Amino acid sequence: MKKEKLLLKLLSGNADANFELSDLERILYRLGFEERRSGGSHIIFFKDCIPGIINLQRTQDGKAKFIR
Repeated sequence: MKKEKLLLKLLSGNADANFELSDLERILYRLGFEERRSGGSHIIFFKDCIPGIINLQRTQDGKAKFIR
């Protein structure tokens, strides 16, 4: 999927439960986020100028699950 379409899909808020983890990772890298593996199934993304983290987990079907 093209980069612009991926970003629009994410920003629309309508596809939160149907976002491929690989697509979401691609967007976060492009936006300057860094990845930190937790040693388990969680993938943590962070960016120095943004407080907090983005905590993701892969579902069995390859989709992204946001952990709050």
